[in-house]
Amino acid sequence: MSRDSAPAWSRLAWLTRVGWNISDAPRATRHDLSLVFSAKTNPLEAATEKTILDTFARSGWLPSTNRTDLKKNCVQSENGEVTIDAPASTLTVDTARTAGGCAPAGRCIETRAATIDILDTYATVWVSSLDGKPITRSKRLLISHLTDLQNMGTSYGDRKRQLLLDWGQLPHLVHAGRATVTLRLEQAQRAKVYSLAVNGKRTSEVWASTVDSALYVPLSVSADGKARMLYEIEVQ
Repeated sequence: MSRDSAPAWSRLAWLTRVGWNISDAPRATRHDLSLVFSAKTNPLEAATEKTILDTFARSGWLPSTNRTDLKKNCVQSENGEVTIDAPASTLTVDTARTAGGCAPAGRCIETRAATIDILDTYATVWVSSLDGKPITRSKRLLISHLTDLQNMGTSYGDRKRQLLLDWGQLPHLVHAGRATVTLRLEQAQRAKVYSLAVNGKRTSEVWASTVDSALYVPLSVSADGKARMLYEIEVQ
């Protein structure tokens, strides 16, 4: 078996936790699915995506709301916190303290605490609580808005950028782009938003508004001729 080999069910590693148990007898609980193999069998062929999902269905391990549909190349973790929708080119992370994802222009990233609209160019946008509280009750949050960032003069040998020809040099160049974030905060009307430098220092206050008891924050990489990718929210 090659070290680079992957099982035919490798996509399901996004669905649930996968691990190895090397022993003479499997120590599975009623919450485990054991794929038994021996020295004479290939562990990568111990199951297929269909047989694994069928077992999950029979065991009632996935809620009816789970979006996993392998025919549509969409996988969602069993707890709903990570969703990969390949046809839509989106990845969504939806946890109590971090919410966001990446998507192309024109797409919306929808989570329980935040709605993120990507306006101009493919971007990764997320919001994280900095005080350990859930986003909706946090008093201090960080928003990151990341687009394409390269060294000046970087060049590639193919359109997919898999063959790097030149690392380039400083300064860094970042693709200008816009997005909006709507946060469902318990005290949205008491929130202030600040632009941050990459070292975390506040550079200026950013206009934001409250719409239907939610905080609406416009994001723009281009700000007064400088790149802006980080924002701090303080709820007073």
